[in-house]
Amino acid sequence: EGMLIGCVAAGAEFGFIYIRDEYPLAVARMRTAIAQARERGLLGRNVLGSGLDFDLEVVRGAGAYVCGEETGLIASIQDYRGMPRIKPPFPAQAGVFMKPTNVNNVESYASAPSIIVNGAEWYAARGTERAKGTKIFSLSGDVQRVCIVELPLGTPLRTLFEVAGGGLRDPSRTLKAVQPGGPLGGFITGEMIDIALEPAAFAAESVMMGSGGFVFMDDRSCVVDMAKRLVAFDRDESCGRCTTCRAGSMRLVDILERITSGRGVPTDIDLLRRYTSFMPNANCAHGQLTPSPINALLKFFMDDVLEHINERRCTGLACHTMVEYQIDPERSAPAAAAIPACPTGAIVQEGERVRIVPERCIRCGICAQVAPEAVRVGSPHVAWPAREPVGAR
Repeated sequence: EGMLIGCVAAGAEFGFIYIRDEYPLAVARMRTAIAQARERGLLGRNVLGSGLDFDLEVVRGAGAYVCGEETGLIASIQDYRGMPRIKPPFPAQAGVFMKPTNVNNVESYASAPSIIVNGAEWYAARGTERAKGTKIFSLSGDVQRVCIVELPLGTPLRTLFEVAGGGLRDPSRTLKAVQPGGPLGGFITGEMIDIALEPAAFAAESVMMGSGGFVFMDDRSCVVDMAKRLVAFDRDESCGRCTTCRAGSMRLVDILERITSGRGVPTDIDLLRRYTSFMPNANCAHGQLTPSPINALLKFFMDDVLEHINERRCTGLACHTMVEYQIDPERSAPAAAAIPACPTGAIVQEGERVRIVPERCIRCGICAQVAPEAVRVGSPHVAWPAREPVGAR
């Protein structure tokens, strides 16, 4: 319905609903809705006798994250590889099949019918002066309720966290970080929980609110490891067209991999800053925003980075090579249940004693799941070579 309104406003005759192929249920439902609209005369030629010709088609995307960029999406619709192009021309000048094209998110189109029915003042009464209306937000991570909720823009993040999410899953923990906006969004600290849910408030902190997805992380989480995972995703989803994004994201992951494996060196921080400084020169927003998690990491969580480099320790026990598994000598018997579960035979029984052979352990964590009462997880008890610490920057 929102696209029909858009076609009247823009004089368009055809619309594409682009859905990634990972969502087959959404594809099926939208195709059913289009078929029903055609049956009722809401699509096709001479819609409801108005003289308007407009039809819709669902396009199944091949699964590329970079097709969230509008020109990459257009390329995918045209059966080309999903690669953003250099602009201009902009889609409004030359879009799908080189025809003027309006590209909007589903939320924008879905808001149009309610605004037409209730008026602009009704819509503008919600939200803030800078961001009017409502938005869908999703919550995941260390919260009691993983959910989706619609709130007026400008609502404090604390409301989303405490009322919708129910707070932390484990009330004895503290909120360490919030990851907004998807893989390109960055991080904010738990102390920033009262930030307003509007794009400008997040942009002021050099973070992107994005599509409204929020991952909440308690104090047992490792922000360095999370940054590595996000940038690794961005690297894998790069279309590879420009060297800035393709090679830059690869090097960023290499450096973070070194830091999270206990092999980081003081100069890695300067290297991260150097690569993040030139990646905004990438051709599209994907490459330009790939450094966002690292920029936020160096801005808000430098202590965590220094801990990994100087102490070669991960407080969150998420960086596997910085974790050691041991059998509690006083609870050796229950650990025998983990012997057949160990994929590398690292757990051995010597008489009545069960122990883990460090050289065989790949730190998969299966033993801690099978016998949590007997397996202790902590930082490695090894004498790391001494070296000059990195000063606070």
